[in-house]
Amino acid sequence: MGDLGKVNWLPPVPKRPLPKGADDQTIVITSALPRPEPHSYDMAPLVEPIHLTTSYEVATPEAFTDDLLNRGRYVYQRLWNRTTEAAELTISQLEQAAGSLLYVSGVAALSSLFVTVLKPGDHIVAHAPCYAGLHHILEHYLPRLNMTSTQVPAGSDTQAFRQACQPNTKLFMVESPCNPDTSILDIEALVKVARDLNILICLDGTFATPILQKVIPMGVDFSLHSCTKYIAGHSDVIAGCISTRTLEQYQQLKMSQFGFTGTSLGPFEAYQVHHAMRTLPIRMEKHSANALALSQALEKHPMVNWVRYPGLPSHPGHEIAKKQMKSFGGLVAFEVKGNAEGARTFVTSLKVATLTAAIGGIKTYVNNPYSFSHGPLMMNDEDRAKARVTEGLIRLSVGLENVDDLIADFNQALDLIVPCTDHTLPGHGSCLSQAHP
Repeated sequence: MGDLGKVNWLPPVPKRPLPKGADDQTIVITSALPRPEPHSYDMAPLVEPIHLTTSYEVATPEAFTDDLLNRGRYVYQRLWNRTTEAAELTISQLEQAAGSLLYVSGVAALSSLFVTVLKPGDHIVAHAPCYAGLHHILEHYLPRLNMTSTQVPAGSDTQAFRQACQPNTKLFMVESPCNPDTSILDIEALVKVARDLNILICLDGTFATPILQKVIPMGVDFSLHSCTKYIAGHSDVIAGCISTRTLEQYQQLKMSQFGFTGTSLGPFEAYQVHHAMRTLPIRMEKHSANALALSQALEKHPMVNWVRYPGLPSHPGHEIAKKQMKSFGGLVAFEVKGNAEGARTFVTSLKVATLTAAIGGIKTYVNNPYSFSHGPLMMNDEDRAKARVTEGLIRLSVGLENVDDLIADFNQALDLIVPCTDHTLPGHGSCLSQAHP
């Protein structure tokens, strides 16, 4: 791309450095860009405005080239925009990263990462289950680029990842907590494997956010989030982000975003993300407290086979989660009795919680992954079986409502389930519920 290969673009810097060890709530409230140069006014706005311009006036052709190659600032919106930069700066400070980039969606962040750091012939190790969109990319799109992947069971120890590696393995693409069953990965242990084998590691921490789990200081190369979920947190904007461990990684992604994928987030959506982050630490604290109380209640209900929440001692990854997470987030997985009919009865009988594919909003959301996020559109029966996505699995995103109201709502819906008695036909005639005769 001509001289653009020589750029040395740097991530935005804050108006003033914060004290070392500043709390996340202080970061999200005080993070701000420096005033525009040259100063045209004595007073600066308290909130970064929405800068909707697509392009910027320059004085001379030479100034344009200098801005683009040397300063990397304010030539074209897809390259730099103050509203987007302000949100990226806050994310970077929370992540303790070299730099962060916002994308038009989480899927855009994923695909942009793959086409930037991988090449034809490369191999990825991931796990199953995982985000259904990632599974779809691995199975249907990367093979078109002559890239291959192997998936180990989610929650596996590092030996499983070592054994899955090939001479051409270039990336570990992992999640913790995992979608949809909340499996936990020992992040520092896998980072050590990645370093030993000279493999990059990207961790999707969407369900933890940088508030509950800071993975860049653990050695992860790329920290990825669907900002659509908890970071934005109000189910009103779609966005994704990637934060990097090194400046070089940031510059590679920035160049790819500008010159190849064109996936930078627009200023209006960036403003929404940035505005929502001001309350992110407070929201994650409440999400976590509600999820723990609700998961404890679910464990006691006779129509629930099992509950997986990293904050419960019964969770297989509980001890690891305690080591690497500040708290345990709002995502809960559990399985109801009655298979498909039991799940249908439950999700359609709730009065406070909402049946939807969404996750990470201020409201409580539920769905049955077997027919929703990991359903026929994204996965076949064999893939669902490998990913442990059963007919009775419920994915629960606990919101900010009064937790006693949530517990009462879940109990009344569970009480309507009639357990399946015909084990030869799970989820069919013998499993019909009182609510749906």
